[in-house]
Amino acid sequence: MTLSPYTLMTGDPDFYFGQWIDSKGQMNKARGIGYSNSEADRLVAEAATGKDMAARQKAYKELEKLVAEDVPVAPIYNDVCIYAMKKNVKDLKIDPFFKPSLEKAYITK
Repeated sequence: MTLSPYTLMTGDPDFYFGQWIDSKGQMNKARGIGYSNSEADRLVAEAATGKDMAARQKAYKELEKLVAEDVPVAPIYNDVCIYAMKKNVKDLKIDPFFKPSLEKAYITK
């Protein structure tokens, strides 16, 4: 079991599948998951390197189905970050790691 804050910060599914599902994926190895499926590896590679978005989506859908059947990882907790601010705080943004970015934030009167 592991607790690991991990988001899809790039918006590309390969950020997750390439790390956690591919048999050579960094998180698959580092977290001791040990998942190994040649069809999953093929789909990860096909989807990650594809140029045609429709073909990538098809490969990811197949990969999602395979992973749902094999269940190499089972997320049991979803951390939700809630940030509250006063109405006079403007342009406060949350970065891809769910931390507040103060670069452009300012306070009005």
